[in-house]
Amino acid sequence: MNPRYPGVVKQSFIDLLPTIIGVLVGLLSVGYGFSLWKILLSGVDIGGVANLLTLPIIAASAGIALWGHRKKMEFDKSEAYLDKALELMDQARSVLFDPEGKLTNDRISWVTSARLLKHAQQLKTLATVDAHKRIFDSEHDYQRHLFAEMALYKDEQIPPSFFLGAEYEGFTLGQAAYADSQDKHTGKWIPARIVSEVFRFFSYPRNYEDPLDTATELSPDEVGSLWLGGGQSLCDYLTFRQNFTRVAGKVIKLNGPGKSRTVEAEDIDGEMQSLSGTYKH
Repeated sequence: MNPRYPGVVKQSFIDLLPTIIGVLVGLLSVGYGFSLWKILLSGVDIGGVANLLTLPIIAASAGIALWGHRKKMEFDKSEAYLDKALELMDQARSVLFDPEGKLTNDRISWVTSARLLKHAQQLKTLATVDAHKRIFDSEHDYQRHLFAEMALYKDEQIPPSFFLGAEYEGFTLGQAAYADSQDKHTGKWIPARIVSEVFRFFSYPRNYEDPLDTATELSPDEVGSLWLGGGQSLCDYLTFRQNFTRVAGKVIKLNGPGKSRTVEAEDIDGEMQSLSGTYKH
């Protein structure tokens, strides 16, 4: 199991499996006991009937045990697909960066990354356990964050000359296309479909279901508990957000429709002294 996701799900399933089997066996036993009770009341020879009733119980128990074994095998196989998919996703991102954490423009590295990402997505489809698919999706979000932080938000944007795969720093597209470090043909240029595949994987799709869509602010009771527990600073920030916003470089005090006004830094600090501890929904 991937170290970032210890086998909690697996252990929970294994712990629950005996209970499931026990419940099924218990139901069968109840049915057996009820049937036996009815037979006793009818005056039929109990010895022969008991032998007949025992055979279905044995067969059912064996069937339940086989079912449990098959479900465990299915779970283990799904977990194996998940583990490999997570590993490939991590490798796909890592191969795009040098040991110093700088994004590389080596064509082979980008092609390798795109291949690994395709394999990772294929393995995800083979994972049959819903919990495993959810773990993959959460790791996918984490990888998006890492990629964006390292590739997009460091210092400045990636220049288009970067993707020509040769010397590019300080070069225009034309200069990079004719750089001495280029091959005779387009051997170093990173194919557009490869770049697209990598950035598509590390971007948020249009149909992305954000788990934060159901997120809510703290209730007044929760804020009260936080305040008493030593979290006054966070409580003041939440109160500040309820009362102030920033528009076009200015901070606005929210006093209801038509009553908002621009405030300066000293105004904010002065008003927060009286607003502190007044958080409300």
